[in-house]
Order: sequence, then structure tokens, then C-alpha cells
Amino acid sequence: MQRRRLGQGTLAAFAWILFAYYWWLVGHRRLNPETITALVILFVLVAAVFLTTLLWIRHNKRIARRAGNRRKDRRPVTPPGKVDTLGRTLVDSGGTPLTEAVYIEIGIDEEQGIKRYETMDAPPPGGRR
Repeated sequence: MQRRRLGQGTLAAFAWILFAYYWWLVGHRRLNPETITALVILFVLVAAVFLTTLLWIRHNKRIARRAGNRRKDRRPVTPPGKVDTLGRTLVDSGGTPLTEAVYIEIGIDEEQGIKRYETMDAPPPGGRR
């Protein structure tokens, strides 16, 4: 493990030395209009990323302030409603609770607007009824 870390450290140090050398080369060149244009574009992009990050952090803090402390202030879990998202009345067969059922069969009666749940301990023989 030590040899591996030593090798990684040596490689990282070499990469930083190479990086610094190339920037030293760039620093000793004469600035022409293309170089200045490239530097301006680079500065604008870095500033845009920085500004976007600050705005994103501000946005998330605003959301967190409205939502409260999610670690301490848990929102109560609402029990399943008596109506589904399409407005149909939900009817439970009264057997095993849905969270404990092994098999759940759902039937929809469009005429009456009812969605019926039937729980079973096992699927019916032959699959669906």
C-alpha cells in the first residue's frame, strides 16, 4: 500500500510541475489579439460558472428556509385517501392490509367510478380471474 501511495504522490507531483512549467511558458509569450480574446472568453465563462453556482446556492437556501429542517421537522405521512387521482372512490375488500398483502388484485368499475382492491395470501390458481 505504501509503494502505491508513493507512486501516486510522485505522479501527482510530476503532473503539477509539468502544469506549472506550461503556465510559465504561456506567461513568457507575447500577448496577441487572439490570446486576449481567448483570455476574455475564459474569464467570462469562469465568471458565469461562479455566478450560476452562487445563484443556485441562494435558490436552494431559499427552498430550505421555506421547507424547514428536513432532519428534525418530518412532514406527517398522510394516510391513503378515499379517492384516487382520477376521482374514483377507493374500496378495500377488508382483508389483509395492502402493505402486508402478498397479492393485490385491482378492479375498476368505470360506470360507478369505483376502484376496488382485493388482497389475497397468494395469487389465484391460473393467474388472473
